[in-house]
Amino acid sequence: MCILKNATEYGKVFSDTRGFTLLEVMLCVAILAFITISLFSVQSGSISLVNKNKFVQQGPAFAEKALAIISADLKDPDQTQGDFAPDYPEITWTCQVTEVNFEDLDFTADDTMAGLKKIDIRIKDASGSNTFEMTTWRRVHE
Repeated sequence: MCILKNATEYGKVFSDTRGFTLLEVMLCVAILAFITISLFSVQSGSISLVNKNKFVQQGPAFAEKALAIISADLKDPDQTQGDFAPDYPEITWTCQVTEVNFEDLDFTADDTMAGLKKIDIRIKDASGSNTFEMTTWRRVHE
């Protein structure tokens, strides 16, 4: 048991105590904060990349589904836009069907290419940041 006789002995008893200074603790907290923020930004970027990759993989399937809807009546398409509700209501599609003109080309002297339609399909999500575009041609039989 240590009995202190005066204030000078009190300073000597605790002067050998080891510990961290406030500056060392603050530096450690700053380093940990920097590492944590870096990890969160990497995680956020990773999640964004996964969502974009998922959309890129599903884009052709969505375009084929939209093409099936459009192909029902290519002569005069009634529906040029829509969505994939109820499964994917946040994903929409638009299309533009145009007649292909072969009058200016030399190799199409006969009518074998008559009725060819160009179909441009665009698939996009609700945010508009992810899009998939596809162009195809279909022949309409008279």
